Amino acid sequence: MRVWLRRNWPALALALLSPSIAELLSGSTKITVLFYAPWFFVLEFAGLMLLYGGGALLIREAAVRWQKGWATVLLLGAAYAIVEEGLAVHTFFQAGGSPVGALGSFGRFGGVNVLWAIGLTVYHATISISLPLLLVELTYPTTRGQPFLGRQGVWAALIGFVAIVVLFAAAVPHFPSPLLLAVSLAVIAGLVLAARSVPADLLRPRPGRASAPWWAFVAAGLVMMVDWSLTGLAGPALFHSAWLAGLVFVGVLAADLAFLLRCAGTVDPRLMQFWFAAGMIGFFFFWDVILEFVLVPGILLVPAGFAWYLYWLRQRLDREVPSSPPAGALGSARAS
Repeated sequence: MRVWLRRNWPALALALLSPSIAELLSGSTKITVLFYAPWFFVLEFAGLMLLYGGGALLIREAAVRWQKGWATVLLLGAAYAIVEEGLAVHTFFQAGGSPVGALGSFGRFGGVNVLWAIGLTVYHATISISLPLLLVELTYPTTRGQPFLGRQGVWAALIGFVAIVVLFAAAVPHFPSPLLLAVSLAVIAGLVLAARSVPADLLRPRPGRASAPWWAFVAAGLVMMVDWSLTGLAGPALFHSAWLAGLVFVGVLAADLAFLLRCAGTVDPRLMQFWFAAGMIGFFFFWDVILEFVLVPGILLVPAGFAWYLYWLRQRLDREVPSSPPAGALGSARAS
């Protein structure tokens, strides 16, 4: 058992990190349930690992085996978002109530919560999939460009993922109409085809060293998260127009991406990647301070754990100097 764990720990770490960031750190799943209903929490988190962890593992396997980079990861992450929020829990089509709130009417068109759908697609593509994948790559650099799963592992992840999606779809109301279901499946298929076709270096930064200080990358991570939260929480009050809210949201994201492509560089990129990831996670530290006193008492245990992890990872990166910049986003040697 110990040998199996040591061999498969990077895959397990990814399966753990994805739901831990997307659900526990955000407060969507309450960590405090662990203390008064531990078995319920264990079952709930196991289901989240099948959903988030299974999706992250399958996306990583596809990107590595196809010898692709971050563009493929983000496109597949967007497809994952539609599977989860559209086909599994149906929030894309929910007209009101928790969790969509005001975004069930603000920006709703053709039976779809358009602004909510855009925000959650970005959230899952970046926070649920890309961020944990990046952290695992930084933590286990020797696995970069190498598959985590064999044939049986891929099938196990796929079966578990499909099973939990079907279970959620059967249990959660607001199921889409046949037309919306067909459109959702078509968009998912299009995103997967696009992910398979895009060049491996589509989102590779300019060659050379980073041209901005470390704190600028922290700020870039924070800006992306603040942009997402303001649109989702304060969009109706701030903008009054769903079109304007969507344009501001996408515009800030585009500016953030342009900064990363221009300033990150390809020489010794791991520290800049770390600081950008730290900025994204750091946003949740402030978020959780509010939740601690409003909705989720005890949630500060989660950012405390992540703060320790980031400190440990930073110390480790300080001792390591990459021998060469990773090719593509996932470091596949054949992707260059």
